[in-house]
Amino acid sequence: NILKRDPAIALTILRFSNSPLFGFSNKVTTVEEASSTLGYNEIRNIVTSAKVFEDTDFESDLFNRKAFWKHMVGCACICRIIGKHIRAKSIDEYYVAGLLHDIGKLILDQLFPDHFRNVIRIVNKQSVFYRKAERVVFGQPHMEIGEYFLNHWNIPEVLKDAVRNHHSPIDSKIDPILTSAVHFADIIAHLLQIGDSGEKSVPKLDGFAEQKLGISLSNLETLLPEIDEDLKQSYEILFR
Repeated sequence: NILKRDPAIALTILRFSNSPLFGFSNKVTTVEEASSTLGYNEIRNIVTSAKVFEDTDFESDLFNRKAFWKHMVGCACICRIIGKHIRAKSIDEYYVAGLLHDIGKLILDQLFPDHFRNVIRIVNKQSVFYRKAERVVFGQPHMEIGEYFLNHWNIPEVLKDAVRNHHSPIDSKIDPILTSAVHFADIIAHLLQIGDSGEKSVPKLDGFAEQKLGISLSNLETLLPEIDEDLKQSYEILFR
């Protein structure tokens, strides 16, 4: 009933339900049918994505928010594919963790735009990673800022842990495999130039993540067709 009251979310749910991503033989025409067919976890993913885009103004001078969100969605799709290939218990959880991994950057951009522009200027001028420039300007990097707000929003601990430690999966205390998947997906998204996180160079892949997942960058070629198809469908729904 709540979903039906929001036309934008209802439309997005129906778009997802009828997209080739799920391959249902019959057309889904109601939110009730979509909810029962897709299940709670997938509906949660769709609503999370839809609300984020709905609340985001893509116009910005230094920070390309649309390209940033393409990176976020790309990371989410890749993380879900990694979860599928390692036979994770909840690949939906992998999608959400990938989608939220850089949420701290968006929060800083939205709440402290002038200070965040200083971060971008440092990154552009000195070619350092955001987290280093953020420590100079804010005293904390986007990973810790993201974790703080996710805690305020009562997001599950496993997702907060993945967001905080996606640049250092070895520090994960709750689910190092999930955190490693987010880390790996982030690296792949950078290597494939999917969207733009704002970083000027590709973060270094942590060997701990490769060990935990049992996969390496040499496996990337086998994942490319699946990544391309998943991204194509997701972008058509979210950005059209």
